[in-house]
Amino acid sequence: MSESPTPIIPAAVAQTPPASLSIHGPLLEKAIPDWLIKTTPQRRTELKTADTPIPDWYLRASPTQRNTLHDSCAASVNAQTLLDKAIADLQDIDTYAKPLLVSALKDQFNVELDVDETYLVLRKPLEAGIFAIEITSFEVLKLPLLQAALHNFEASECEPDAFHVTSGFSKKKTPHWVDSRPLPRH
Repeated sequence: MSESPTPIIPAAVAQTPPASLSIHGPLLEKAIPDWLIKTTPQRRTELKTADTPIPDWYLRASPTQRNTLHDSCAASVNAQTLLDKAIADLQDIDTYAKPLLVSALKDQFNVELDVDETYLVLRKPLEAGIFAIEITSFEVLKLPLLQAALHNFEASECEPDAFHVTSGFSKKKTPHWVDSRPLPRH
């Protein structure tokens, strides 16, 4: 059997998306709003996969109200696209903060540790009776050191006696359990 020869297709046509090759291509290209063409691929995917039932109020809206809504939505997507592009190269907070925390611990305390595997464990005393006799202590917060560094503590939580003396740092033992006993202080 002989194979049919491969047709030679000009480069411009070969790169044209399939919809544009259709006789309906020009109509389809005009129908796609500019804001959809300019948005990021991630945003297009999000729009494509969004569950978008048409609400009753939209069906009852006048043509003027619908046009106003469409214009507002287009302006919103355009603004979001500009924002997406402006912050595209920014790191997420953990990626940004982790090397800074590791460096600060090394420089200020000469400590090297995994800030994701070392936990800050904060405890409060449990007191009973009119003399406030301490019975035990209980855990109020346990965070990886990186998350603790990013946490917004209240001013009262930064006072010297805000937490029990058994509060401290703990190493992660398994994915689902953290030893609540603090590491020895140096």
